[in-house]
Amino acid sequence: MLVLVSWEITSRGIGTYGTLYQVYGYEKSADNKLVVNKRVRFDKNLSGVEGYQQGEEQPYVNAGLIKSYIKKE
Repeated sequence: MLVLVSWEITSRGIGTYGTLYQVYGYEKSADNKLVVNKRVRFDKNLSGVEGYQQGEEQPYVNAGLIKSYIKKE
Protein backbone atom coordinates (compact mmCIF):
# COMPACT_ATOMS: atom_id res chain seq x y z
CA MET A 1 0.00 0.00 0.00
CA LEU A 2 1.29 3.46 -0.86
CA VAL A 3 0.13 6.68 0.73
CA LEU A 4 0.93 10.09 -0.77
CA VAL A 5 0.73 12.83 1.85
CA SER A 6 1.06 16.47 0.84
CA TRP A 7 0.62 19.89 2.40
CA GLU A 8 1.05 23.46 1.29
CA ILE A 9 4.17 25.32 2.39
CA THR A 10 4.99 29.01 2.19
CA SER A 11 8.28 30.57 3.20
CA ARG A 12 8.62 33.32 0.62
CA GLY A 13 11.45 34.92 2.59
CA ILE A 14 13.75 32.10 1.46
CA GLY A 15 11.93 31.55 -1.83
CA THR A 16 10.28 28.28 -0.87
CA TYR A 17 6.61 27.68 -1.57
CA GLY A 18 4.38 25.10 -3.14
CA THR A 19 3.49 21.61 -1.99
CA LEU A 20 5.63 19.47 0.27
CA TYR A 21 5.02 15.76 -0.28
CA GLN A 22 6.05 12.45 1.23
CA VAL A 23 5.25 8.92 0.11
CA TYR A 24 4.77 6.21 2.72
CA GLY A 25 4.75 2.51 1.85
CA TYR A 26 3.37 -0.39 3.84
CA GLU A 27 3.33 -4.14 3.32
CA LYS A 28 2.08 -7.21 5.13
CA SER A 29 4.59 -9.06 7.27
CA ALA A 30 4.86 -12.85 7.52
CA ASP A 31 2.50 -12.77 10.52
CA ASN A 32 -0.04 -10.71 8.51
CA LYS A 33 0.63 -7.34 10.20
CA LEU A 34 0.99 -4.06 8.33
CA VAL A 35 4.60 -2.82 8.54
CA VAL A 36 6.55 0.06 7.03
CA ASN A 37 8.23 -0.69 3.70
CA LYS A 38 11.74 0.59 4.46
CA ARG A 39 12.73 0.71 0.79
CA VAL A 40 9.99 3.27 0.15
CA ARG A 41 10.53 5.08 3.47
CA PHE A 42 14.21 5.82 2.86
CA ASP A 43 14.08 6.55 -0.87
CA LYS A 44 14.90 10.26 -1.14
CA ASN A 45 13.16 10.39 -4.53
CA LEU A 46 9.81 9.83 -2.83
CA SER A 47 9.69 13.10 -0.91
CA GLY A 48 10.31 16.71 -1.75
CA VAL A 49 8.82 20.00 -2.85
CA GLU A 50 6.66 20.68 -5.88
CA GLY A 51 6.92 24.42 -6.56
CA TYR A 52 9.95 26.49 -5.62
CA GLN A 53 12.68 25.66 -3.15
CA GLN A 54 15.11 28.46 -2.31
CA GLY A 55 14.08 30.22 -5.51
CA GLU A 56 14.64 27.25 -7.82
CA GLU A 57 11.69 25.61 -9.56
CA GLN A 58 11.09 22.03 -8.48
CA PRO A 59 9.50 19.41 -10.75
CA TYR A 60 5.80 18.64 -10.88
CA VAL A 61 4.92 15.44 -9.03
CA ASN A 62 1.72 13.42 -9.01
CA ALA A 63 0.58 9.94 -8.06
CA GLY A 64 1.09 8.63 -11.61
CA LEU A 65 4.73 9.73 -11.72
CA ILE A 66 5.37 8.19 -8.31
CA LYS A 67 3.74 4.93 -9.36
CA SER A 68 5.86 4.82 -12.53
CA TYR A 69 9.04 5.46 -10.51
CA ILE A 70 8.23 2.68 -8.04
CA LYS A 71 7.48 0.20 -10.82
CA LYS A 72 10.94 0.86 -12.33
CA GLU A 73 12.66 0.14 -9.02
